[in-house]
Amino acid sequence: MKVIAYLLAAMFVLFVFAGLTPDAIAQSKPVMNWAGDAEGGAPYQFPDPRDPSKIIGFEVDIAKALADRIGKTPHFIQNQWDGLVPGLERGEYEMVIAGLEITPERLEKINFSTPYYYSTLSLTVRLDETRIRKPEDLSGHRAGTLKATFAERYLSEIPSVDIPTYDNQLHPYLDLMLGRLDAVVLDTPIALYYAYSPQMRNVELSAVKFPIAIGIRKSDTALLVQVNQALEAMKRDGTLKAIYQNWGMYNLPTAEYFGDKEAASNPNPVQLQEYLKAVQTQHTFFERIVQYWSFLPLLLRGALMTVALSCVSMALAVSLGLLLAVARSFGSRLVAWPAIAFIEIIL
Repeated sequence: MKVIAYLLAAMFVLFVFAGLTPDAIAQSKPVMNWAGDAEGGAPYQFPDPRDPSKIIGFEVDIAKALADRIGKTPHFIQNQWDGLVPGLERGEYEMVIAGLEITPERLEKINFSTPYYYSTLSLTVRLDETRIRKPEDLSGHRAGTLKATFAERYLSEIPSVDIPTYDNQLHPYLDLMLGRLDAVVLDTPIALYYAYSPQMRNVELSAVKFPIAIGIRKSDTALLVQVNQALEAMKRDGTLKAIYQNWGMYNLPTAEYFGDKEAASNPNPVQLQEYLKAVQTQHTFFERIVQYWSFLPLLLRGALMTVALSCVSMALAVSLGLLLAVARSFGSRLVAWPAIAFIEIIL
C-alpha cells in the first residue's frame, strides 16, 4: 500500500509541475498542439532573455493568434529541428510552426498551409572583409549555415564553397567573428537578430526569396482547411503584418504577397529593440546576480521534476522487483523460469 501511495503522490507532483493542473485539464477550449525548436533561436521561437522560463518569438505570436481563430488553446511542444517532421508524421502534435520551408522532399511526407511569411537570405561578413561582396565571391571560401535549410541548398549551388553546417543560429556567427568562417548565409530575420555587432556587415540577397508555411499531416485535411482560412483572415485584417512589424521583419516579399500597396516598413519594432537591449546590455556585478537569480524558479522546477521522476522510477522498480522476487521464489516452474531469465538477462 505504501508503494501505491508513493506512486500516486509522485504522479500528482508530475502533473502539477508539468503544468497539468485541474484547471488546465478542465479548460473549455480544446488544445492546439504545435511543435517547434526553441533552441533554434530568435526571432522564430526562443527563451525570453529577460525570463528564460518563457518562450517568445514571432511564430509564438502567430500560433496564439491562429489558435484563437480556430477556437483552441495553443500548447507548445519542443522538438529538435531535424525531428519536427518525423514527430508530426507519428502524430505527436497537430502542426509544425518553425520556419519550415516548403520543399519537394517535405511535400512527399506532409501537407503545407498557405505561406504566412516570405523570407530572403542575407550574406554576413566581418566588417574588415574586402574579398566577399556578393554570393559569387564565396567560391574558394568557407561559408557557414544551418543544416537542412534553404540557405544550405543555395550555397551548395555555388561552385567551390566549403559549407560547414550548424545545429543552431548563434554558433556560425561566433565562428565568423573568431575567423573560423569567411561568411555566413542565413535567413534575413536570423541575421537581423544575431549579426547585430558593429563588426559585422549584412548584405540582403533580395532576389532570393522563399515561402515559410505550417506543416500538417496528410490525413488532417479538415485542419488544413481551418488553418488556411484563419491565415487568410489574419492576412486580410492586418494581424500578421502587425506581428511582423512588431518584430522588425516586415519585408518587401511579404508585403507583395499580402498585396500591400504601401512600402514594407517596421515603424516601431518593439520586440527587436527589447531583444537587442537584453542581449547587448553590459551588466554590473549586482545586475548579473539579479539576472542569475531569475533562473532560480526554472532550476527549482527542473529539480522538482527530477525528484518526481525519481520517485516514480523507484516505485515502479520496487514493485517490479517485488513481483519478480515472489515469482522466482514461490512460483511454479512455468512462472519462475521466465522470471529468472528476465533477472539474469535484463537486470
